[in-house]
Amino acid sequence: MSVNYELEKYINKIGKWWLKDKPEEIFCAQLVYKNGKYILESDTLNINLYKAVLKHDNNKFSNFCIYGNIKGVLFSLISCFTSATKTNMNPFAPMTDFEMESCYYGAEILPSEIVFGDFYANNNTEIVSAIVDFNKIDEFIRIPTYETHETGLKYTITRNITLQLDSFSINFFAMLLNQTSRNSQTYTSNIHTEFLFQNKSAINIVRTQIAKFRMLLSLLKLNYINISSVEISNDFTDKITIANKAFYHMNHSVDEILEDWDNPFFCLEYDTIADIFNDIVKKWYVMFEEAEPVFELFYQILIKKSFDINKFLNLTQAVEVYSNKYRINEVKSLIAEFPNSDGSKKVRLFHKIYDLFFMVKDCFGLDDKQIEKISHLISNTRNYFTHYGSNSKKKALVNFRDRLPISDLMTYLLTILIYLELGIPANIIKDNFFNSNYEWTLQHIKESYK
Repeated sequence: MSVNYELEKYINKIGKWWLKDKPEEIFCAQLVYKNGKYILESDTLNINLYKAVLKHDNNKFSNFCIYGNIKGVLFSLISCFTSATKTNMNPFAPMTDFEMESCYYGAEILPSEIVFGDFYANNNTEIVSAIVDFNKIDEFIRIPTYETHETGLKYTITRNITLQLDSFSINFFAMLLNQTSRNSQTYTSNIHTEFLFQNKSAINIVRTQIAKFRMLLSLLKLNYINISSVEISNDFTDKITIANKAFYHMNHSVDEILEDWDNPFFCLEYDTIADIFNDIVKKWYVMFEEAEPVFELFYQILIKKSFDINKFLNLTQAVEVYSNKYRINEVKSLIAEFPNSDGSKKVRLFHKIYDLFFMVKDCFGLDDKQIEKISHLISNTRNYFTHYGSNSKKKALVNFRDRLPISDLMTYLLTILIYLELGIPANIIKDNFFNSNYEWTLQHIKESYK
């Protein structure tokens, strides 16, 4: 999230604010948008408040919480730290209490999270539901929301999709938005994702479950999926109706990241895996805990934080972690087929890479010799950039143009391995996997490494 369009309604508007633990000391301040972040800015602090916020100067791990009210809307700034302070007090001159109280004090406070709506919140606030708008999810799940009618378009519920997990459910539903101008009428179908928790869950747990699901969507898209809106609720008026709603904004998340190629498709669409998608999501939450480093390393690539050599090294790390977790016994059998030059029985990176490429050879259409050659290149290149050696340079991919298609191939390798571990059948992947650069990469690799 970067700009939050619900939050923008309250930007640069003066409100009443107070520290969560000091409700009796109210100060005036306004939310402003600076350098991609929302900041609370005040020039009206008294000396006591000034000292209180100074305690949290640049402390990013603080539980410092501020509540506020702008035009009747309740605001909670969670896990704040003071990013800047302002005062005309002379720290080098002795001053009486009266003189200190007469000075000017101000501060800029940066919250990690912002909640605004019907209730105040902090890290311990319990939530019953969250409705999330994931960008581009309509490219994954298609839910028509209208049918033709003699009078025009008629709204209708055409599809209900619910995923049932151990402690919560995920529901997809669509709303038809109507925009009318003088010369036209436009209908837009927006898909929302609702997380409904069986028992009230702390806001940090809710945030984590949403983030993990967003990571799964990003893996299915092979691009970062942005969140445009999150609406949370902390209670029900009855067993069905949600009460006490508020919007939630993560103030330090990644800005929206554009795709390298304009690709209005996911690698696998929902309808292709609809019958097993509930099981896939269940397995994903388990798998994330089992092999978190694989996904954290891979995610750095999806959010465009890792390029060229770093991307290559991140991929080899992630692939090696995957092998250590899921193929630790199978890969040992390759030592007899490809013995080490020193005669040891140690499993090398080459063995791990070869084993994993062999697993997906039907998807890639590579023969055994090509797999062997590519596995040696990847292993040698990783060793060159991590251990170095003038002799190893001749065996490594030292040029960007040579490295790029191999990095892309490893991206697809890791993606397909994760899909297989999630329980997606190989034949479904082989017949339906799509990405803008996929076919070109495979063709280039086959021609380059005959």
